[in-house]
Amino acid sequence: MERTKNTENNVGYWSPKEFITYGFRSEGVIPLFFDNLSSSLSANISKIDDKDKKEKGNGYDVSARIIYGPREKNNFSIYAIKIKSRQNGSSWTSKQFGVSANIFW
Repeated sequence: MERTKNTENNVGYWSPKEFITYGFRSEGVIPLFFDNLSSSLSANISKIDDKDKKEKGNGYDVSARIIYGPREKNNFSIYAIKIKSRQNGSSWTSKQFGVSANIFW
């Protein structure tokens, strides 16, 4: 379950002030050629509930990631995510690409 807030509403994009998503998530990590290099694939199917307007929606996302370093310690990754959501007959898609760092202390 995830609780999210948006700071602004965008025309043509369902962006409720506050909403909750819940659903099924699956992730698999596959070691690559070197000890500290792995890849990750994940998928998420979710229901979306708008807290204020009591509207509901559906969504899914898929992501792929290349990770350098062990998951339980400091690691860096390059990722791609595709999100598709639908609410009241309207749908939207988001594609994200980026770099992330997990630093533990």
